[in-house]
Amino acid sequence: MKWLYLSANETPETWEHKFADKPVLIYKHSSRCELCQAMLMRIEQDWDFATEELDAYFVDAIGEKMLSQRIAEHFSVAHESPQILLIKKGYCVYEADHLEIDLHELREQLDDESWI
Repeated sequence: MKWLYLSANETPETWEHKFADKPVLIYKHSSRCELCQAMLMRIEQDWDFATEELDAYFVDAIGEKMLSQRIAEHFSVAHESPQILLIKKGYCVYEADHLEIDLHELREQLDDESWI
């Protein structure tokens, strides 16, 4: 898998354009947290999504705390780490944090088109 990165200078309006056409995973991570380290390793090992179907963004929840908080506020989710958000057409359609993070559930949510 290849991680992409959001810039701290980007605004929610920028995200709306960036996330409009293709589903996006945002993974919020803290390098100080052992659970985050384990979850990152699990995500990277179990990743089975094609680049064409999903972009994956990595956010350092400590180093980019303001960005991480802006993401939480914009998508109306709690500020957590580790945390994944699935964004489709600019809306957060799935959120999981800590031990609830499950790539099989992410796959189901990605394939679910009932929200359209």
